[in-house]
Amino acid sequence: MKNWIARHPKTIYFVWLILTLLILINNALFNINELVAHPQHGLFDTVELFDAVSQLIQEQHSSLFYYRAFFLLDAIWAPITIIAIGLWIRNLADVILFRTGSYTYSMLDLYFVVAIVGLLFDWVEGYHYFFFAPTGLKIVASFKIICYVIALGFVFYGILKKYLLPNFRDIFRFVETSILSLLFIIIVYGLITFMPQGGTLIVDLFYNWWNIIILFALLTFLTLIISHFPTYVDIWRYGNTQCVTLEMQKRDVLGWGLIYYYPTKKGDDEKQWELEQKKYNRPLVKKMRRSLGILLYVAVFGIMIDVATRFFEYEITAIGTSFLILIITLWVYNNNGKRYNRWRDIIKGTEASEAAKAVVVKEIIAYVKWFPIYFLFSTACVFITAFAAANWNWSRITVLLFMLTLGLQMFLYVYFKLCRTHFKYVFFNTALYKAKHEMFTKSTLELFEKYDPKYGKRANAIQRFVGRLSDNLRYLSLMRFVGFASLVAIIAANIFFPFTTWLSPIVIILLYIIFFYSAIIITFKHVVYYHRKHPTIQKKDQDQQTKQVTASVGIAEFFKYGIPVLLLILVVIASFFASKPNDLHQLRIVDREQQPIEYRTFFQNLTKENTFQKRNYFFVGSYGGGLKANLWNLLLLHELEQVSKGAFLQRTAAMSGVSGGAVGIGNYASLLKEQEGYDNIQQRITQIGTSNVLSNELTYLLGKDWLREYLPFIAHEGRDRSYKSMRVHAQHTGMGDAFNTQGYSDYWQRLYTKKKQRFPFLIMNTTSVGGEQGVATTIQFPKGSFSGSITINEFEDSNKDLTYFGAVSTTNRFPFFSPTAKIEGKGSFLDGGYFENSGMLSVLEAYDVVRTDTVYDFDSRIQPIFINIINSQDIYIAKKVRDWGFKPTNRVETGEIGAIIGTVTDIDKPTRYVHGKMYQRNLAMETIMMPHKITYRKVKQVLNAEVDDPLRLMDSIDAHNLFIDKILDSFPSYDYKKWGVVEPPLARLLSLPAVEYQKAMVRLHPEVRGAIVRIDSVYIKTDSIVTRKQQERVIETQQQSYQKNFQKLKISPKD
Repeated sequence: MKNWIARHPKTIYFVWLILTLLILINNALFNINELVAHPQHGLFDTVELFDAVSQLIQEQHSSLFYYRAFFLLDAIWAPITIIAIGLWIRNLADVILFRTGSYTYSMLDLYFVVAIVGLLFDWVEGYHYFFFAPTGLKIVASFKIICYVIALGFVFYGILKKYLLPNFRDIFRFVETSILSLLFIIIVYGLITFMPQGGTLIVDLFYNWWNIIILFALLTFLTLIISHFPTYVDIWRYGNTQCVTLEMQKRDVLGWGLIYYYPTKKGDDEKQWELEQKKYNRPLVKKMRRSLGILLYVAVFGIMIDVATRFFEYEITAIGTSFLILIITLWVYNNNGKRYNRWRDIIKGTEASEAAKAVVVKEIIAYVKWFPIYFLFSTACVFITAFAAANWNWSRITVLLFMLTLGLQMFLYVYFKLCRTHFKYVFFNTALYKAKHEMFTKSTLELFEKYDPKYGKRANAIQRFVGRLSDNLRYLSLMRFVGFASLVAIIAANIFFPFTTWLSPIVIILLYIIFFYSAIIITFKHVVYYHRKHPTIQKKDQDQQTKQVTASVGIAEFFKYGIPVLLLILVVIASFFASKPNDLHQLRIVDREQQPIEYRTFFQNLTKENTFQKRNYFFVGSYGGGLKANLWNLLLLHELEQVSKGAFLQRTAAMSGVSGGAVGIGNYASLLKEQEGYDNIQQRITQIGTSNVLSNELTYLLGKDWLREYLPFIAHEGRDRSYKSMRVHAQHTGMGDAFNTQGYSDYWQRLYTKKKQRFPFLIMNTTSVGGEQGVATTIQFPKGSFSGSITINEFEDSNKDLTYFGAVSTTNRFPFFSPTAKIEGKGSFLDGGYFENSGMLSVLEAYDVVRTDTVYDFDSRIQPIFINIINSQDIYIAKKVRDWGFKPTNRVETGEIGAIIGTVTDIDKPTRYVHGKMYQRNLAMETIMMPHKITYRKVKQVLNAEVDDPLRLMDSIDAHNLFIDKILDSFPSYDYKKWGVVEPPLARLLSLPAVEYQKAMVRLHPEVRGAIVRIDSVYIKTDSIVTRKQQERVIETQQQSYQKNFQKLKISPKD
């Protein structure tokens, strides 16, 4: 048996792979809920918990089948894994630990002993799980883990000895020379995976089919350059002129040209040449470098799997699946690489027989001749995927097609890398030979001429094109063409705004990565080339060489020393100019056409109908959150206006917003000013929700704005990326180009007049770079009304104001994507969420000014009801956990650094303080939260603790999530079966499903509808004066009513 295993390692690995796939599929089918997501669930801290979980599993017959199937499969998989690992580290048999008599004990023997002991504990653990017997399970599981960890120590020792240390120099050489490629792969993966908006970027891609074609084209090009360009860094670090030669085809402009490399031909000292070739040509380095393209494709696979499993709610591990894809692809690449090496050795070998060479030639032809067909097929699949996206947009079918096409493209890359050397022989034609005869090896060409029955006859257009790809110059020329096309696209995107919005942000990111990567490496190639071609003249030879100085030497001197110096000069100049005044981010200040309304006048107009009694008036605060908050505010405000038939805003005193919430308020006010009709406004709200300002912001961030940062002597008039984004919003609201000419308070006053003096004043909240709060109000308050704040639209001794959308933009300045807003005489301002993210602080302070007014006694006429429009998932989860009656237990301890970072980055601290103050003062406050799906992991993250009854919590979570599913499935314009659940993230770009998700929550979710009904039926239509305690009774009564209405769904509306 032992000998059979040693002779058939591939069979063992294949069986292990099949069993692993079966277990992954079985586990995905088993899933009960997030807490019990795996048969080996580990919930045995108490007997009661284990018994409860066991009962839950046994109640679900389909899950019970997969539960037991797992432990049967695991009982086979575990020993196969131990054997497979043993085969992999069999070199440990050489490490003798001790001898007893005639028998020696190696480290491999010890590995098997410890692993088998662990296997026995594993089987016992499986028995306990299989028969739901908790007694002793915790101890058995602990011993199993200890044994397996010790066994893994031997595994790591074996890997270290056999793979890492012997190849450390090669691995280090690969990382050193490919660091730039690895960095850009990480950037691609990180930007889309770890950014909250990454998922909707992928979804939105399927609503613009042309971007799918561009994406695949850019991916193909990027995989080629990231695996090719590190070669030149490798030549610089490890290759000398005796082993590799750099050459330039011709100098096109000012010494720039197409640089390529080839192995240096044998010189007089043949032994030295062979030694240098052996030192430089490291097979492992080349293999790893060529695998960079595979790594990029696998990163994209990981992104797609993560997004698809998240939105379609499949229980598949994205990282694990991606790793499996990587292993399989590398295995295929490695095996084919071995075949390639065998072909090369036989073709070039002097000892191989003619019959062997004939067989190899036929093998090469059989393998390579299908490349053009595979290339056309995989390219056709790109267009089929784009066609499917044009018809079905985001759906399971289009995502599956995308991933199949991605897989085809990945293996096209592998196929291309293995075949390129042989293209010129298999697709030989006379024109190709005449154009570049030196790339052919005479002996190899003669073999193909002798043994290829179709020699020189495979010469249609596509075959001729493929044949030319063996020519390094043709290959590099094609890469240069695509690189220039990318540069043209970037320039066009920076000049033509409509073209920018036509491109997906993912495409923009790839275009810039290609540009920056190519610019760095091409410049580096030229520096290395000129250093090699024109080495520095020694001092003793200077006099002799003086007369031989030519133009080419002058160019060489520039590239060798001028470019590094020029880069240093550019950095110094850029730093100098960056410190000078620049109006790129400066907001425009305009003359006021009329004086702002004084706050007493505004509240007199508001309360003139209730001179002798108190009435409910609303003070609205809108939470920040990018386009998600923008749309949530637009939808809610429009729904409240529609339900109340315009009464809501007539009874609203103030609307204060932060970041995206402020933009939503600003957009809605502009829509009411410019548009008529609820349906028309609803249509424009959808346009705002599906608009793409992110592509513009990314394009300007890395292009036009970046350059203009260092050009202070040119008047930019504040036309930066934020200006462009506000212009898009203004176009959607109907304000048009007037957005940059009409003053903040002037524009609001026109709307105020249009609404017959029954429209709330606006407050935009921002944060100065010095940490102070900045506010922009449309009416005039006394100095000091907003404690310690800067009124950014009031200018002393000047009747001037910010523009309307200029004031709105100050609050939506998320770092990196948006620049700081510069206001003359006031300073620079960042996103309002850095000071207080709910918008409630400003309306509370505004109310306090009115309440304490002694001239008109507004306090006797105004009963405030504060409304906080919230889109935060964390706040929503914390509220639901409290509503369900759960308490945090076993708080998670964080390290000192983690605690500091968590405290500093928590933007909800001031919000909790403001809410607490309002509760203490018995002020009524409605929080209209966007409903989100909840996960157990997210609950633990928000609470930073466990909960007292995890199974009951999972029941509540499952019921809550199922209820959201039912809402989405019931909403006519949300295609639940097609889209899955696409929740809107904190983002600058949403997608159509994310927009429709918010609409569904506004129209159908009972908590949101309950708040809208309370506002309309209780706070507006009755004369009841509402305080916090009265409000709580109203909510409780309403909750009981909803409970009865939703009993038929067998889901509590509370859930």
